[in-house]
Amino acid sequence: MALPTSINNATPLGSASPATIDDQFRDLKLFLTDLFGVPNATNISANVMTVVAGGLDSINFANSGANAAVAGELQRNGANLTFHDGTSARTTVWAETTQTVSGNKTFSAGVWNGTAVGSQYGGTGQNTSANTGVPSISSGTWSVSSTLSPTLGGTGQNTSASTGVPSVSSGTWSVASTLSTTLGGTGQNFSATAQGNTLYFSSAGTLAALAPGTSGQFLKTQGAGANPTWDTVTATAPVFGRVVRTAGDVTTTSTTLVDLTAASITLTTGAFPTTILFTCTSNTNGLGILYLNVDIDGSLELGTAGIFSYTKIAHYFEFTSIAHQSAALTAASHTFKIQWKVSSGYTGTIEADSATPYSFSVSEIR
Repeated sequence: MALPTSINNATPLGSASPATIDDQFRDLKLFLTDLFGVPNATNISANVMTVVAGGLDSINFANSGANAAVAGELQRNGANLTFHDGTSARTTVWAETTQTVSGNKTFSAGVWNGTAVGSQYGGTGQNTSANTGVPSISSGTWSVSSTLSPTLGGTGQNTSASTGVPSVSSGTWSVASTLSTTLGGTGQNFSATAQGNTLYFSSAGTLAALAPGTSGQFLKTQGAGANPTWDTVTATAPVFGRVVRTAGDVTTTSTTLVDLTAASITLTTGAFPTTILFTCTSNTNGLGILYLNVDIDGSLELGTAGIFSYTKIAHYFEFTSIAHQSAALTAASHTFKIQWKVSSGYTGTIEADSATPYSFSVSEIR
């Protein structure tokens, strides 16, 4: 008899003869051996299961020495109980302390009560339930510290109670109330410095504040190694001198330069240049040449002769002028003169009356 099979106590037909009873017993035996896989003519040394008044108490699995091989089959392999899920045998009960889990597994419920998972398995190897701080790993070993060291991108400092500017020196972080000038700061607390103060370096690398001066003052340097200061502008007007001759015409027959009458000005100047202006009307008693020059402290400004005016018509007066700028003079007293001469054999005349005066002026250029 092979599976599927069943027990039919009406088969075979007959009376309660021994032969008929034998047939019925045989049929039952075959049913039991085929249904439960009981080996024929084999002594079973252990019970398959234990049943108590309350129901099934235990099942006794013999050690087959192999995993379940048929879908839906539950089979003992040594100390493990395996179940075949249709794809492969899965271990459902372990006796070992260490198990290998293949593939991705998710614990969707329950509490993990095992020891800490080692770093080689993706854990930390640490019980951090009582720790507070920053976790880090060194050569595969995890640890928790109150701060993160600079080697790991932290500061190595607990700045929860600090107020100020953080900075790092040779790998060590610190917090100071000010940022030093070596790091681009001022090294000073200027929070109470009043409006209008001016910052300057009072010594190498040290900033200080210069209190405001008075309105209109200017910031004045005192040179290298000295602090700046406020100073008041001293308004110095350029010096100026002017003479106008109206006392009568002047003449000369000199062929060398001589001083023009009443054409001298003395001024005390600064170290600045000057502007010299001279205007007149002049002539000679023929077709002569009249020369004019500027003398400053005995030195001629317009060459050895000067500018000249050529008389085209005898006794006809022509306008003559000088507009000249000197070089910068020394800060001192200086004398400015107009000198003149005529060509040989002639008489030169410059008008100097109230109707046609000559004018000479010197002004400082600042």
